[in-house]
Amino acid sequence: MTAKRKGYLEKKAAWQLKIDQRNAELAVWDAQYPGWGTASYVGPLLPVVRPRKLVFVFIDESYVNRNHSLGYTWFDPADTNGAAVFMVSGKGERLVLLTAITEEFGLLNLEALDGDDGTLMIFQARKRTGDYHKNMNGACFCTDWLTKKMIPALERQSIEAIFVMDNASYHLVPYPGSIDVDIFPNKKACTDLMDMYAIPYRAGIAPRGDTLDQLKQKAKDWLKINAHLQNPPLIVGVTHVEQLCKEHRHHLLLTPPYHPELQPIEKLWRNVKMFVAREYAGTRTMPELWQHVREAFVKYGAMEFCAKNVADARFFEELYSTEGAHVLSNFTLEVRVDVGTDDLFSEASDSSCSSDGED
Repeated sequence: MTAKRKGYLEKKAAWQLKIDQRNAELAVWDAQYPGWGTASYVGPLLPVVRPRKLVFVFIDESYVNRNHSLGYTWFDPADTNGAAVFMVSGKGERLVLLTAITEEFGLLNLEALDGDDGTLMIFQARKRTGDYHKNMNGACFCTDWLTKKMIPALERQSIEAIFVMDNASYHLVPYPGSIDVDIFPNKKACTDLMDMYAIPYRAGIAPRGDTLDQLKQKAKDWLKINAHLQNPPLIVGVTHVEQLCKEHRHHLLLTPPYHPELQPIEKLWRNVKMFVAREYAGTRTMPELWQHVREAFVKYGAMEFCAKNVADARFFEELYSTEGAHVLSNFTLEVRVDVGTDDLFSEASDSSCSSDGED
């Protein structure tokens, strides 16, 4: 078992124990104060707030093009008029999709209003080809979606989230003002930081002979000891998502790279794309694509589908934790039986291995 996968499984199991404990606390609370927080409650006004429900929230992004189709169709070879199949050339404009699912509630589209997509974010990409990750960025994910949509919706529903997501670059952008030495692109960025805080290079000698990795390590060593001694203290290695979680009492759990089978939302993307492909009838306008995407989310974002997706991911968690299990052969069999014409690996658990840039 890889170290990252093992670490993820251990952390997720620990969170599951906390979820079970929280659910037990909520059951006791609800039994003691039935109807608390509703208009039907007639008991005493307590100074204590009901604990929030602790929930795994699986987050991911995908895309779909206007001309996304099955790639094949049927026609009658006996047609005397000369049957022909016409397909539009090119993939057409692209919609980028961002959402979250849970086992308990399905698609986490909390408090969606008429004409509004709630916490489901859909927007048209600037480019119709290339890696769709380039259409996403930290501001879009952290500010436009997580801060403005998801976190307020969770607060209104009294949900404490454990955000489960991959380590795509826009998920891990540094918090403004935070120092992340690992993302420094060159030696100048390192030496500029060292000059700013008088960090010694190498016994006072200019670091001409140091490699970028050596400079990064020296900066890390200094920051580890001295960051909290500065006035004001320096913030080191904190991502925007981590800071948001800290401020709003949520949590973060990163899936291991190259393991899409551990991320339940991957199957939602498969189902949504298959639905959109089946609705293609040789041509499609962008308003029709928007409508087909929303219909797909309504259908496959239902609780029963999402609960099954979570159960499927849990199957692999248990399989990976079982000594001597032949994981690869089991996974291959499951994919062949369940996936159909769409590839489960169309979404990757790490941006470095995603095949979603081009089908």
